[in-house]
Formats: sequence, structure tokens, C-alpha cells
Amino acid sequence: MDDGNRRGEGWVLALEGALAPSGAALVRGAAVVAAAEATSADGARGDLLAAARGLLAAHGLGLADLDGVAVGLGPGSFTGLRGAGGLARGLALGLPGLRLAGADSLRIVVEAARLTPPAAVALPWGRLRVLFARLDAEGRPDGAARLTQRAEAAAATEYEGATIVAPPQLADLALPAGARLAPAADPPAEALARLAARGALEWLPPGEAPKPAYLVPPDAVLPARRAADGPEVVALGPDDLDAVAALHHASFAAPWSRASLAAELEALPDRFALGMRDERGGLAALAFVRLYPDAAEIL
Repeated sequence: MDDGNRRGEGWVLALEGALAPSGAALVRGAAVVAAAEATSADGARGDLLAAARGLLAAHGLGLADLDGVAVGLGPGSFTGLRGAGGLARGLALGLPGLRLAGADSLRIVVEAARLTPPAAVALPWGRLRVLFARLDAEGRPDGAARLTQRAEAAAATEYEGATIVAPPQLADLALPAGARLAPAADPPAEALARLAARGALEWLPPGEAPKPAYLVPPDAVLPARRAADGPEVVALGPDDLDAVAALHHASFAAPWSRASLAAELEALPDRFALGMRDERGGLAALAFVRLYPDAAEIL
């Protein structure tokens, strides 16, 4: 590897984790140089950092040679989005002067289909739902996103007759009447890199990090008020695994494994679990929380 620093030559790393397959791509100036998928031998989510470092090494570059990082902002896999966004932010903290930019999944998917806005888009939302949304002519979400069950996607009548751009995971989606599917076949990281190469991304001021793209309201909302004699909220631990597993499996069509639930009940400094007991002392609700240096995540 060249030991000389090559920052200033226009090298940009594109990181996409929210859309599948996750991966990285390398841009120099107005050209996409190469792309690499983040893979894993055991079938788990690929190592995005390893993919990025391998891509850089193949071109005689190191992380310190980068002038900018472009990152996908979702929506999509929250785990992948967190990994890509955290990596971009970590690089910016460790490499003063590094520029950051982001693009939401709608723009990336439309680019992956080699189309231009305005466009209608369908995105996977977990295992059982799909998000319909539109980009206006400027490439911005128009604020009319619709989240629906995959089995009920054909009932999205406002998209009847539309050309709907969708990633390969939705190739068999039942569409509204008269709609047709435009496949977004190109790798998402490569599509993000093309946006960066065309100058279609807005680079943020130093010290500012790209924010995830939230296109729909959150699933969970706070209650309007809490009764003074309301249910008891308690901390949960390993001894509560049986009750936690029973409640979780009764609540989700595709529940976590018992081992995954047990891991969230361990007494570790970066996580805690809360439960709500009913009047008979049974577990009526639960929440897993992960802690990060400047954020918390409700799983």
C-alpha cells in the first residue's frame, strides 16, 4: 500500500447498510471506481468496515486518504443503518476535515433502477410490511408515505396505474391495479456512489452528522397520561426469561430466539430490560433498551 497520504484527490467512500445487500463503493471525482458487497461466511450481516477497508486496500488507499464519506440514511434495516451511520460518524471524528453526506433509500433505489425522480417507490419494512412513498421532481419525499402489510399492498389505491420502483426483495409483491414494477437491480452501494459522483448529494458542514430518514411516524407513542394507580414497572433479569419468552412469542409472528432474548436480560452496562406487571403479578409488557455514548435504542 502507498504510504503517502492521497487526501485531496477527491476520494469518496459510499457506505450502504440499510438496503440489501449492504456494501461499499469507491468514488474518485466524477467516476465510480469500484464496489464491494459486505459478505459473511456464516450468513450473518456482512462486515461493512471490512468491505470498505478491502476496497480501499485494493486501490492502494487507507482510511486517512478519504476526502468524504456518503452514507445511506434508510429507511430499511435499522441494524445496517446504525452500522453504516456509526462508521461514517466515527471516521469523521477520527479524520478531521472529512466531509459527510447522505441520501435516503428512496433516492438510492430510484438510482439503482437507473431512473430519475419523480418516482413512486416500494421498500421492505421488516419482514411483514412494505412502505409506499413518492419522490418529487427534486428528489425529496413528498410526505405521503403509506406503510401497509405486504399481504394488503394491492389495496394501496393511490398507487394504481403507477410505475413503482422496488428492490429485488419485493419482486413478487402484489401491486395495486394497473401498477407495474420497475426493478432496482443495481447494488445499493453502487447507486449511492453514482449519486456522489454526479454531485447530487449535499455535503454537510464540519462536525454535523447525517440523520436517518424517518418517513412515517413511530410505531410506539407515549400515552396521553398515566394513572396514579397504574401498573407496576420493574427491572427484568435472567430469572424472567420464561415469562419474557412467552410474552414475546405471543406478540410476534416472527419472534426472536430464546438465546437472543436471554442476551438482552444479561446484566451488562450497555443494556437494560423493563417489564410491566398486571394486577396478578404477571408480565404484561416489556421493553429492551440499548445504550450508546450519545443515544439510546428501544429494541
